[in-house]
Amino acid sequence: MILCDFYTFGDMYPDSIHDTAQYNREIFYIEQIDILRGAGAMLFGRGQAGGVINQVSVSHIGDKGKITGSVGMYGYYEMTDDFNKQITDTIAIRFNGMKRTEDSWRKNPAANDRPGLDRDGLAISAGIGLNTANEFILSHIRTTNRILA
Repeated sequence: MILCDFYTFGDMYPDSIHDTAQYNREIFYIEQIDILRGAGAMLFGRGQAGGVINQVSVSHIGDKGKITGSVGMYGYYEMTDDFNKQITDTIAIRFNGMKRTEDSWRKNPAANDRPGLDRDGLAISAGIGLNTANEFILSHIRTTNRILA
């Protein structure tokens, strides 16, 4: 378990690109999380004195595949997949998907039901020239949140 006791407001780096937007991020497509303590400027050229958080989600050399699932109370279930395929020595593609449904523990006394949430996610990443001096990464992430009444 890693505990962060430093200020990272605005110091999030998805795939080493500075992102100052303040919103909730899905993590189904994250390969690893790098927590860099100390001045963010040491690696990224800017940032707070406390450190930065880098979320790595791009394709990489090597083949890998994983499917996970979980179930819980109040209609909660989630399924995720993560597949990385090496095409050549320097080209790879990665595909991630996520489907989550959950109801709230709160009950609406007027309608005698529980509000729910349905989430879908898709992430695709293609890397060309991986592990060379000239890498080109193309990534796309799409998430959908629907409130179920």
